[in-house]
This record gives sequence, C-alpha cells and structure tokens, in this order.
Amino acid sequence: YTTSFSHANDTQNLEIRAELTPLYDLYGVDVVVVGHTHAYERTYPINDDEVVFDCQDPDYVNPGGTIFLTTGGGGRSIRPQDTSHPNNAFNAVYQSAFHAVVLDVDENTLTGQAIAGNGQVLDVFTLTKTPGGGGQDVTPPVITCPPNMTAECTGTDGAAVSFEAMAID
Repeated sequence: YTTSFSHANDTQNLEIRAELTPLYDLYGVDVVVVGHTHAYERTYPINDDEVVFDCQDPDYVNPGGTIFLTTGGGGRSIRPQDTSHPNNAFNAVYQSAFHAVVLDVDENTLTGQAIAGNGQVLDVFTLTKTPGGGGQDVTPPVITCPPNMTAECTGTDGAAVSFEAMAID
C-alpha cells in the first residue's frame, strides 16, 4: 500500500500484496511491519482492500482491519511521497524522514511511535483489542522453519545483510 515514488507501482509489491493481504484478512492480522521503502508510512486499518474505521485514527479499538506500517527511514536516502498515487486513500501518515519505530505492547494495547533522529515524534498510534472484539476466531497456521536457518543477501550497493533464526526449546 506504499505511496513512495520509488516503489508504489513495483510489480513485485503488487504481486505480494495480492497473495498475502487475503491471508491477513482471513486470520485477523492487526499490524504488518515492512521496510524497503525509504520513508515512514502508516495506513488506516484495511480489510478486503477497503479502509475501515478511519474515524478512530490514531487510537483504534477493535478496528477489524490490518494496519500496514512501513519503516524504512534508517537507510542512506529518503523517498518522497507520490501524492497523486491512488494508494494515498489508504494512508493515515506519510513522513519522508530518517526515523526509528518503537512498538510497545501492554496487555491488550499496542502503541506505536515513529521518532526522527532529532527526537521529534513523527507519529503515535494505539491499537486496543477488547475481549470478543474484532478479528477472526480462527487458528492461525503453524509455520515450521529448519533450526539454525541463515539467510544472506547483498544489495546493489554491495552492502551485505544476514539473518539467523535459531530454534528455542
């Protein structure tokens, strides 16, 4: 759902969105955190490609949709927003700024903050779930990964990134 000039029309993004978004809707996923786009974006809650509960922004209670949070403000450059892109209808916030995101969970409330390098708070939102409110009553799938799995990649600028997932007993 990005609106950055660099990635809003990427075929790969559209394909991934088409495959994963129905699963987020089916299993009642509340928040999806992604990167890649060099900016901060937060959507309104989305279900079935429609904005739901935008009137609650920025403090949501049982929104019944997924909030997509793009946090890519730690890179070497920042990307501007394509203000004419149709995805703007989904956006609650877009900040073209270097930043970090802090997510804090306290019982049934998630609080998210985007904070610029100078300490300025760019965005604050909360998502509260109450018993019996919102989401699907389904059992999510179990995903099994091999123990001690490692992934490595090299960007076009030669920077290498690696991740390691280890089994925990």
